[in-house]
Amino acid sequence: MKPTINLTSRNNIVLTEHLSNRLQSLKKNDIVIARSPQDPCVLICKRITGMEGDVVHTAEQKTIKVPKGHVWLTGDNCDNSVDSRTYGTVPSGLILGKVCYKLYPFSEFGPVN
Repeated sequence: MKPTINLTSRNNIVLTEHLSNRLQSLKKNDIVIARSPQDPCVLICKRITGMEGDVVHTAEQKTIKVPKGHVWLTGDNCDNSVDSRTYGTVPSGLILGKVCYKLYPFSEFGPVN
């Protein structure tokens, strides 16, 4: 999630909360940790840029309506991110939590916007 999370280091520690996805209070622009739809053993960190019912316009001039129970996830570094532009919509059930704070490196400690 460069530059938002990986600003100066690849070794980052973030704090996540797990109630938003259970209470269905996630919203557009939240940064989340989810299981990769390509490999469930891998965790991904992406930004929600489309909620169910939203229409997403891709760079390939495609228009996609996000189906019920799904989200559209993108990385902040669009030129170097494997995200919904590659694997399509993501079931909301794969979201594990919302990123709240960056804990490490200490120089970047604080809330994540």
